[in-house]
Amino acid sequence: GAPLDPALKAEAERALGQPLHNGYGLTETSPTISLSRIEAPRADLSVGPPVPGIELRFVGADGRAVPGGEVGELHVRGPNVMLGYLRFENPGVLERPPEGWYDTGDIVTIDAQGFIKIQGRAKRFAKVGGEMISFAAVEAIAGDLWPDAISAVVAVPDARKGERLLLYTNNKN
Repeated sequence: GAPLDPALKAEAERALGQPLHNGYGLTETSPTISLSRIEAPRADLSVGPPVPGIELRFVGADGRAVPGGEVGELHVRGPNVMLGYLRFENPGVLERPPEGWYDTGDIVTIDAQGFIKIQGRAKRFAKVGGEMISFAAVEAIAGDLWPDAISAVVAVPDARKGERLLLYTNNKN
């Protein structure tokens, strides 16, 4: 899932004459995981609390479950989660999510009110010295510094810190 751009949200709200409410889901979750509350709108980019019947689990970079509120890769389980994948390589065999837990591939936090906030995709984070660093956050800083430049971050292995980030930009400075 990708967060709704605040400028796009404001433009759509002006055009429609009513507030938009964020939600989050994936095809594999038929498709809803969470919806923001109409009666309790929030200005942040949260996507609301999970819909009834959805269980959440947060998995750290080490593959173990972490408590809510911490950054973690979101796994979901519930009646709306697909039964599994049918793959070309294994005809007729349903590949089920382990114990019903579907790995969304999204890194999220959840606050004290139970609202989910998407931080980015798992493949868009690096583990540097034990800390999960968001490529998008680094790219946003570069964008603030050089608004007319194109910048992108990649991770490369680092023997001492696990990974390190490289920033590529067309800024000449």
